[in-house]
Amino acid sequence: MSVCHVPQNPDFQGGVIGRRLFHLFKEQIMREFGSLPSTIPVQKAHKTTSDFATIDVHDDTVEGVSFHPAIKRGSKSKVTVDLFRRWTNTHRVMTFNDCANVEFVIDSDVLVGNAPNNTSHLEATAEIAEIEALMRRHKRSWNVAYQASIDPMRMKIEQAPKRTLFRVRFFGGTLVVLARSFKIRRNATTLDP
Repeated sequence: MSVCHVPQNPDFQGGVIGRRLFHLFKEQIMREFGSLPSTIPVQKAHKTTSDFATIDVHDDTVEGVSFHPAIKRGSKSKVTVDLFRRWTNTHRVMTFNDCANVEFVIDSDVLVGNAPNNTSHLEATAEIAEIEALMRRHKRSWNVAYQASIDPMRMKIEQAPKRTLFRVRFFGGTLVVLARSFKIRRNATTLDP
């Protein structure tokens, strides 16, 4: 089943789309997918992106980044980021669930040069074009070729509207995760004597 972002009326998200353009767009979606989706996950995606971007991680210490691959078909991969906030003595674990793509670029010399306060900020987007561009860029690194009839890229692109592109910005690099959701857990700790 395909999911697409389509306005249900010409006043989609506060912007005005010309009625003629709206109806042409609607007809194209109907031809391609057979029907319009009854619900659109755009509002949820926008809430996820704004919730994520408002989490304060500035000057936290990154203590670890882990990738946990799916170990069998049907299971989900995840990425965890361990952060420590010295002035509140709090450990936080950020978990990205059902990951589709992960990109981690880090210069460890720059990261340690900014330690202990080496985390900058968080960003997230649900822009389909940006998500698809990441997927297509990563395809060059697959190290495997597929016949057109079994290439998984089409299925990945169909899943794009259900995913969010998260970025964790460090002073020294960036972690990019395309995932279905995230959560953050806080753990208070005690200082060692």
